[in-house]
Amino acid sequence: MTARNILLGLLMGALLATGAHAAGNAAGLAAEGERRLAAADFDGALKAYGDAAAADRANGDYQQQFAILRQVIQLRGAVAGEPSPQKWETMARALRSYYYDHRLYAESLPLDQQRYGRASTPENGALLAETLLELGRNADAETAVASHHGSDSPPAARLLYGIALARQGRLEPARAIANAVTLAEGAPADPLFHAARLQALLGQPDVSAALLTRAMEATPPAGLGLARERARACADFGPVASTPAFAAALETGSKMTVSKCSMGPSCGGCPMAKGCAKTKSTE
Repeated sequence: MTARNILLGLLMGALLATGAHAAGNAAGLAAEGERRLAAADFDGALKAYGDAAAADRANGDYQQQFAILRQVIQLRGAVAGEPSPQKWETMARALRSYYYDHRLYAESLPLDQQRYGRASTPENGALLAETLLELGRNADAETAVASHHGSDSPPAARLLYGIALARQGRLEPARAIANAVTLAEGAPADPLFHAARLQALLGQPDVSAALLTRAMEATPPAGLGLARERARACADFGPVASTPAFAAALETGSKMTVSKCSMGPSCGGCPMAKGCAKTKSTE
C-alpha cells in the first residue's frame, strides 16, 4: 500500500469517526429535548432540538421537531390574546393535539376549560372530561359530562362519563352506559378507544380487546405508534393488560386508506402537507 493510500485511509477513517461522534452528540441532544419537553420546559426543549439539528444536519427528524416546537411556542404566546373565536379554536385544537401527542395533559387543561367556558357543549365537555381523566381528576371529569350523557349526546361524552363512574367504583351505572352505547361500523377511533377502556374497567377483557382492535383499525397508519403507546400507558387497561387478547389488539394494523403521504411523525415537514387531507375514506 502506497503512502498516499495510507493517508487517504486515515483521513477517511477520521471523517467517519467525526461523523459518528456528531451523530451521537445529536442523539443525546435530542434526548435532552425530549426530557425537557416532558417537563413542559418548552424553551429548553427548543434549544436542545435546535442544537441537535445543528449537530446532525442530515437528520430531518431533528429539523422537524425543532420547527414544530417553534411553531407551538408561537401559538402558546398568541392563543391567549386571539380575539377571533374561530382562530382561537383552530389554535387551541392544534396545541391540544401536540400536547396529547406528548402526554402534556396539564398543558391542555387550561385550554379545555376555557373552551368549555366559551361554549358548554357536549363535545367540549367530552374534551374537558378526557383531559381531567388523564390527570386522575375523576370526580371533576364526571361533573364535566354529567349533563351530557343522555342518549342524544355524542358517544364520547357518554363513554367518558361511564369511565369516570367506573373509576369511582360505581360499576352498575357505568355498565348501563356501556351497554347503551352502540358504535356502528366505521365509528371513529376515539370513541372506540374510550369504549375499550370502559369495558376493561368493567372486567370484560374480550369485549375490551375487540373494541381496541377496531380502534386501531380506525387509526391512520402514521398514528398507530402513538395510539399503541397511549393504550400501554392507560391505567384503565390495567385489568386486561396482561391478556393475550390485549397484546393482539395492540398489534392490529390500520384499515384507513391514506393519501399519498410521507408517513412522517407529523405533517410539519411533509412536502405535500398543503394539499393532503392526511386520511381519506377513498383515494
